[in-house]
Amino acid sequence: MIFAALAGKAISAFFAHRREKAKAEQQQYLAELKAGLHDPNKLRPLKWASFTLFTAPMIGMYFWPENVTLFMENLDALPDWYLQQYLLITGSIWGVAVGKDVLEGIIRAVKKR
Repeated sequence: MIFAALAGKAISAFFAHRREKAKAEQQQYLAELKAGLHDPNKLRPLKWASFTLFTAPMIGMYFWPENVTLFMENLDALPDWYLQQYLLITGSIWGVAVGKDVLEGIIRAVKKR
């Protein structure tokens, strides 16, 4: 019974600390947003990874033409619907991110007038 009481106090203290930490992180995030310090583009590494994925065959063709040719032959074996969906998803990720930045710039320019 004493163990249960001590364990209960420890668990409640743990969760209280966790709630306080989450609240502090949320307040910090909101302050960064208001100050304009927060980078809304956290997916930059993912973008570079997808860019590298598209560029790697072109670079690899120079150094290892036989391997890239084999890769392209295997890629040709994939169904068309899969390739179309992959390109649609990747294009959407890049298009929305780039379009959002361009539109924000246009809106700022119009608001300044």
